[in-house]
Amino acid sequence: SYLDAGCYSNALSAADQQLKLRPDNVTATFAKGVAYLGLDRYLDAASAFTPVIQLGTNDFPELYVPALANRGYAFWKGDKLEEAWQDYETLHRMFTNALQFSYGLGEIAYARKDKPAAIRYYKQFLERAPTNSPEGTKALARLKELDGAGQ
Repeated sequence: SYLDAGCYSNALSAADQQLKLRPDNVTATFAKGVAYLGLDRYLDAASAFTPVIQLGTNDFPELYVPALANRGYAFWKGDKLEEAWQDYETLHRMFTNALQFSYGLGEIAYARKDKPAAIRYYKQFLERAPTNSPEGTKALARLKELDGAGQ
């Protein structure tokens, strides 16, 4: 597929063509969001994922969590930090042991200048994360910067 090949402009065109034929095509709507992410069009991506999320876990359970995670990421990168926080908090409640959501919440809290939350989520992430990973290295550096807790 175009998405797998990293051809995001082509993927976006293909999704738009599918949506002209069937505006309710949830898979094409999701693909459009992924294509926007690949093009660094974060707020467009967030808008594309929203209707998939609104269908909820009953209609399209296989797309709900990926859409919510992608929208949270899109909001984060699009500097809509409050919206990103809400999506990541929802995911963190659903998957308490998923490291990526602890890390994401740490990064969002850091960007929001919420020092206590950033420290809490970075520590939570580092309890189980490999410290030599890029995220682990960054989380340790952030903790050292925030309060020296990363030793």
